[in-house]
Amino acid sequence: MFSHQPPGYRYPFCEVLRGVHNDNNAPSDLLVQGDLVLARLAPKRRPANPGGVLVIPVEHHENLYDLPRDVGHAVSDLTQDVAVATKRAYGCDGTSTRQHNEPAPR
Repeated sequence: MFSHQPPGYRYPFCEVLRGVHNDNNAPSDLLVQGDLVLARLAPKRRPANPGGVLVIPVEHHENLYDLPRDVGHAVSDLTQDVAVATKRAYGCDGTSTRQHNEPAPR
């Protein structure tokens, strides 16, 4: 519906699902995978936040606008599971979540 993906763009997380790995991701980064979604450690590009986890659909969806509802619910459910596990494992005061859709208008 709303796409900003340039022609020929290879989405990094689709590459991971195809088994293509590099310095920013490794097979060991995968925490859990279901039929619709997966959770993986965030790419190593954010060293100041070593506890980041990405929850993403298994199939490519560029943004929230075309995300099937069952996949959206699965993303939300796994995000909650990851937040609870993080709080239990690390005893942190809290967690935060965020979700992005397309670049901001210029």
